[in-house]
Amino acid sequence: MNYLPKLFKTGAIRETPRRIIARIADEVSFSPGPATVVELGAGLGEITKPVINKAKDKDKLSYFAFEIDEESCQHLRRHFPQVQVISESAFEFEENIPASADIDYFISSIPLSFYKKEMIEDFLEKAKARLKPDGKLIVLFSALWLIPIFKKHLPGMKLESFFTFPPYFVVVYKHRR
Repeated sequence: MNYLPKLFKTGAIRETPRRIIARIADEVSFSPGPATVVELGAGLGEITKPVINKAKDKDKLSYFAFEIDEESCQHLRRHFPQVQVISESAFEFEENIPASADIDYFISSIPLSFYKKEMIEDFLEKAKARLKPDGKLIVLFSALWLIPIFKKHLPGMKLESFFTFPPYFVVVYKHRR
């Protein structure tokens, strides 16, 4: 896929490096029984695939993938029929996920640096409110200026840096109630 023509829509300039995808997938572990994953900015399923492969009870996995690029949505539907692909803004996740769904994992690779601070803060608070106890919010991003926002809204978060081009950072927040 040629990423540059869609840069200002998707925020991606290249495929996410495999070691970063593996690191994100390492944060996911499924216990027996039902589980719910919400992936924001699913793209072509680079993260989707290893996460789904970790599920032992795939028939008990509810997986919602938000993606605004229609070509990517078609790819996801073709390659991941078990995933509910939602062609909406990730900021609209509340309207598209049943209110009764306890979310085990939010995985976000949306280009948060494209959005106003208030939108990011609102998104983080809404995502935290939907996480079940011990659920995780995992955010992949490239903009250093987002770190203070994450620290403010995600107390106890872990931050990991990857020195690539562009540089990537992963924040992992484990929800406690």
